[in-house]
Amino acid sequence: MIKTTAALPLYNASPIAWLCLESLAAQQVDKSHEWELVIAEEETPRPFTKEAVMKYLPALGAAGCRRLRYIPLHTRVPLADKWRLLAEEASPSAQAFVMMEADNYTHPFRLQAAYD
Repeated sequence: MIKTTAALPLYNASPIAWLCLESLAAQQVDKSHEWELVIAEEETPRPFTKEAVMKYLPALGAAGCRRLRYIPLHTRVPLADKWRLLAEEASPSAQAFVMMEADNYTHPFRLQAAYD
């Protein structure tokens, strides 16, 4: 059962999104702590792309990620609306919602701490 949703909005993120994904792949969670990653990315001149995200799937899975949802956005969406969309896509069983940033390498216990 999904316990935590990590939400990641992306905009013009090709040079930086790897940073956040690397940190998510390094998360240290209890074996029973299953989490999901929900990404919303706008079409921009420098997108990170779904294909680039999917390259992280094995490493994310090893870190406890049990669901990955990539939502392509075809028009400009204000950030507040992106957060709402990401929250609406969160698993109903999630008890924690963690707002990720594309340019941030997060602490390896962040998802576990958010849930605890």
